[in-house]
Amino acid sequence: MSSFNALFPVLQRCLPYRKARVKFITLFVLALIKTPTVNFVKIALSLNPACKQSSNYRRIQRFMAEFPLDCRVIGAIVWHLMPNQDNLTVSIDRTEWQSGSRWINVLMAGIVDDGVAYPLVWFTVPGKGHSTTDERIRLMKLLLDIVPANSIQALVADREFIGQR
Repeated sequence: MSSFNALFPVLQRCLPYRKARVKFITLFVLALIKTPTVNFVKIALSLNPACKQSSNYRRIQRFMAEFPLDCRVIGAIVWHLMPNQDNLTVSIDRTEWQSGSRWINVLMAGIVDDGVAYPLVWFTVPGKGHSTTDERIRLMKLLLDIVPANSIQALVADREFIGQR
C-alpha cells in the first residue's frame, strides 16, 4: 500500500481525471510493475486482490478499449517525475514492427537521464520506413508543450533524421 500512497497523489496532480479513474490507473501501473508481462489475465491477478480476477480482467479490458490515453498526459507525468530538469538531452527515435500484414511505425521523443531514454511523446506514422520532416517537427512541438525549451541542452538522433529543413 505504500507504493500506492506514494504514486496516487502524484498522478492525481498530473492527471485531469476523476478520483476513481486515477485510483484505477495507479493500481494498473503498480500491477504492470509487479507483473513481468503485459498479459491482461496475469496483470488482473495483481491489480486488486480484493476483487475476483475475472472482474479485474474485465476492468482492464474496458479501460484499454474505452479510455483514450493522450501521450501528452503520460509525458507530463514522466516529466514531473524526472529528477533532473536542466541541461537535458532529448533523443528522438523511430521503431517499426509488423502485425500480420500491417506495419506499425512509431516516432517518439524522450529525455535521456543516466543512459536511459524516457519517452515523453510519440505517435504512429503511416506505412513503413522513415519519418518526414513535418512529422519530426510535429513531434518536437508536442515535446515542447511539456518540456521548456531552455531546459534542453542537446538533441540526439540517428542519421535517418537528417532533413532539408
